[in-house]
Amino acid sequence: MLNNKKLNFVIAIVISVLLWAYVIGEVNPTTTQTFKSIPIRYVHSDVLAERGLAVSAMNVETIDVEIAGTRADVSRVDPDDIFVVVDVATANKGSNEVSISTRVPNGITVTEKSMDRVTLTVETLLQKTVPVEIVYTGTFEPEESGKTVYISSETVDVSGAESLVNIVDRAVGSIDASRVTDVESETDCTLHPVSKEGSEVVGVSLLQDRVNVGSVINVSKSVELSAEIIDEYLDGYIRLIDIPSTVTIIGDKDSIEKVESIQADTIDLSNYYESVEIEMSFSALPEGIDISDKNEVPKAQLSVTEGTAKTIEFKAEDIKIVGAKNDFTYKVEEDYTITVLIKGKQDTVRTVGKDDVELSVNVSELKAETESLDIEAKCDQEILAISVEPAQVKVKAEKK
Repeated sequence: MLNNKKLNFVIAIVISVLLWAYVIGEVNPTTTQTFKSIPIRYVHSDVLAERGLAVSAMNVETIDVEIAGTRADVSRVDPDDIFVVVDVATANKGSNEVSISTRVPNGITVTEKSMDRVTLTVETLLQKTVPVEIVYTGTFEPEESGKTVYISSETVDVSGAESLVNIVDRAVGSIDASRVTDVESETDCTLHPVSKEGSEVVGVSLLQDRVNVGSVINVSKSVELSAEIIDEYLDGYIRLIDIPSTVTIIGDKDSIEKVESIQADTIDLSNYYESVEIEMSFSALPEGIDISDKNEVPKAQLSVTEGTAKTIEFKAEDIKIVGAKNDFTYKVEEDYTITVLIKGKQDTVRTVGKDDVELSVNVSELKAETESLDIEAKCDQEILAISVEPAQVKVKAEKK
């Protein structure tokens, strides 16, 4: 009986060994798998930077890697588990051939790589400061846009190979429109180095890649636009300027509701001698208000032609009263001398006299009081421009 037990035990051991060998050899056999486009990473780039150098380019960015192992082990491998690295610590300025190393999980071996060496280009390490720009993505409601109230850092430093750093124009962070409300809020924003054209520059690093941004919804509004025009020179040139009648402004809801018109900076035409487009400036905007798009600042169209100019003087009694009411009398209060400047073609301007010019004030809205009224000047000749100095006179209305 004892012998039978020993025999059964031996048989069981043999069967177990055979089953284990079957599982290892048949159920979980050795297999291979190829992973394509595994990115190549640098190691010890900090050591290279200490030598004042940085990698600017590599002849390939990825390689294919074949691994081997048991079916169970290989099936658990993810592309992120495979590390393909090159050690740049000892690279020198210029072209370098560097060996590729591969790290894989335990139980896995690398059986083949699409290449064993890469060529690196190493340049002088450069660092510079670039401005931070915040852009808003997504969709706002009509007449709304995102406004950046503050940025925790207006500039950041970018570091890397000289040729790459020179391409970087700014660091851009984006905020989705859905995160912006009419109440100021703060967003932690990731920055990316970009070129002047707006393409991301790869291969450089930002020493600070995040900023805090305060933002709020801006409302846009179209308002009247005006500007004082100066052209005092009698130099024979005729300058005619056309400014936009309106401008679109932006601001928070409370600020923008108070604004109905915007005064641009004074435009001095004296030193313009050819037709040109003049970009208007706004140095005294109301608090909380800005021009809607800095890339589309309103422009005035200036037309300059050669001609001539002359002045004609008038007295207050030469001003015609129009719009008078029968039960009122009207009088220009002061003894004004009015200077009329006429510009036009030389042959025409030469013949214009006092009788060809009419000055008038419209008193139709004036009642029993004194008020400054605009002087309107007309000329029955084909002139190009006419202006009056002073532009207004005081007129007194008295009831009969």
